[in-house]
Amino acid sequence: MKKIISALILILIIGAWGSLFYRNNTLPQEYSDALAKAEQAYEEGYFLEAQKLLKEAEAIPGITPSYRSAVLQKEIYMGLKQSKNYESQLKKMINQYPETEENYEELVQFYYNNEDYNSLSDCLDAYVQKWSENAVIQEIDKKFSTQYRYRETRYYDVDYVSSDMVSIRKREYELGDGDEQVIVQEIWDAYGDTVFMAEASAITISENKDSFFVCDSTGDWTLVDGKMHLIARNDDVSFEQIGRLSNNGIAVAVVDGKKRYINGKM
Repeated sequence: MKKIISALILILIIGAWGSLFYRNNTLPQEYSDALAKAEQAYEEGYFLEAQKLLKEAEAIPGITPSYRSAVLQKEIYMGLKQSKNYESQLKKMINQYPETEENYEELVQFYYNNEDYNSLSDCLDAYVQKWSENAVIQEIDKKFSTQYRYRETRYYDVDYVSSDMVSIRKREYELGDGDEQVIVQEIWDAYGDTVFMAEASAITISENKDSFFVCDSTGDWTLVDGKMHLIARNDDVSFEQIGRLSNNGIAVAVVDGKKRYINGKM
């Protein structure tokens, strides 16, 4: 009888070890293979298929999703252009993996690229202190600090043309010829350096930032370069408003209350 009990105990021990071996080897391999399929679908641009395969991989019993899985989920959200989910995934990864630097960097870059300055200001100071050697975070902090100073001063009206450039209109007037009051507008980069300046009632910056549509005090529009050299003028048309000149050389203009397309020759 004792021999039978001993044999049963031995069988149970062997079964437990076998189950443990299966769990530690077979399941991880199954999960790894499933995750690899999801990654392949993502690389091929099949984002919805990748999402489906990723969920199947994470649903395997006994599996705890890995960092590799979290990264793939983040990239899928980006591929699907689901910016809110992408942001939420980055925040989740920061909470789960607080010592992984790349997630902090990506979140700061995401906020800055999308000009979400409120969210950026909520986290930037803490991230700057935590990752004092991270070049991307430090560079964004430098640019954002300059922009924040623009916003806080009362001397300027500020329009954020892009994440790295602002248009500034002086509220205080400068005296021109004949003691006439003139509004001076400037385009500044994120470091506070002047890129372009003109006495104008309106300025729009071309997408490549090399030329500017300028409306003077009489309401006439011209296209000029950064040194105010004339590029184009159309005296036969009275433009009421002109938007940004795209890289394709097209801009939207308002003429007689209607929107029109114009090219770089106006």
